[in-house]
Amino acid sequence: YPSNIKLSTIAGEIKSIKLSDGSHVQINAESTISYDKDFNLENRNVYLHGEAYFNIKSSDIPFVLDTEYGQINVMGTSFNARTRNDGFEIGVTKGSVVVVNDGNSLLLKKGQIINTNSNFNKESVMDISYDEYPDWVNKKFYCKETSLEELCSEITRTYNIKFHFSNSSLKTITVTGIINAPDLNSVLQTISLLTQHEFKLEGDICTVI
Repeated sequence: YPSNIKLSTIAGEIKSIKLSDGSHVQINAESTISYDKDFNLENRNVYLHGEAYFNIKSSDIPFVLDTEYGQINVMGTSFNARTRNDGFEIGVTKGSVVVVNDGNSLLLKKGQIINTNSNFNKESVMDISYDEYPDWVNKKFYCKETSLEELCSEITRTYNIKFHFSNSSLKTITVTGIINAPDLNSVLQTISLLTQHEFKLEGDICTVI
């Protein structure tokens, strides 16, 4: 993978960068992108592990995003890419991209999304179901029957705190709704209301009771 230039974020950190071709990338917490120093001369190849939102300038040189799950080929477009150990997601907010995996290639247009549970076929392509996608760029958590464990791991990444569940059965509670995330306390208050459980924050450890 291209690796001359590497940018990483830690938990609780989001970075915005401008690439030499004029494209913008917003890098979510606990993510890494890397590319060659001759980026935009012969190729526009970038490798991502984690999550980032890309706003790609049109160019004669194709923009190629490499991930461990597949490759995304782009001309000029805006899209979110998530590639983590718990899965893969590509959602397009402007233009279109081609996702290539094991010889299968899929065209995704504006307003379409594909995620990890897919077989990389046309039936796997879905419509983005809410206006403010991607949620993390807009300081929100979008939940659709999301387990509390999954939501808490996203909050851990965003705010650099740890969760302790007083009972492991709490992890499987599901949450549905759009949670505004201007700050950690607002998030915990909202989830407390949605789940009818107490979230007690002491230092950087939050106990779910």
